[in-house]
Amino acid sequence: PALILLDIQLPGMDGYAVAQALRSDPALRDIPIIAVTSYAMAGDRERCLAAGCNGYIEKPIDPQTFAEEVERYIGDRA
Repeated sequence: PALILLDIQLPGMDGYAVAQALRSDPALRDIPIIAVTSYAMAGDRERCLAAGCNGYIEKPIDPQTFAEEVERYIGDRA
C-alpha cells in the first residue's frame, strides 16, 4: 500500500501495538502510517508518533480537508 490509515481504538490489539508491529515488518516499515482517532487528549498525538505513526488525524474527519491531508503523506508514492 501507499499509505496505512490506522484506527487507534481497536478491539484486542490497539493501534499502538499494530503500528509497532507494522514497523517491525521489513516489507511495511517504510509505508507511512497515519493514526485516525478520536483520542484528542494531551499527549495522544505524541503517543501515536512514538508508536511509529507518521501522522495523526482526529475524528470526526473533516471531509473538506481529509483528502488533502492524506495526499500530503502519500507524496510521490501515489
